[in-house]
Amino acid sequence: MESCVANPINTLIKLFVLPSNLISKRHDKLLDYDSAQSAYEKVKDQQSRHVFKHFFFFNLYFSLNSNLG
Repeated sequence: MESCVANPINTLIKLFVLPSNLISKRHDKLLDYDSAQSAYEKVKDQQSRHVFKHFFFFNLYFSLNSNLG
């Protein structure tokens, strides 16, 4: 019973750990991106600092997103 049911299920569960970690990380980076975008829109006078932060999180989010699919 264990070799026919439990072991294959445990193997399948282990396969979902990495994608779920990437999805969680992608979600966190999306929140960072949204935060940077709203800060950028609020303070356009201080563009040099916020532009870098905005594009950094933008590129990080989209690179993680491209790894997923």
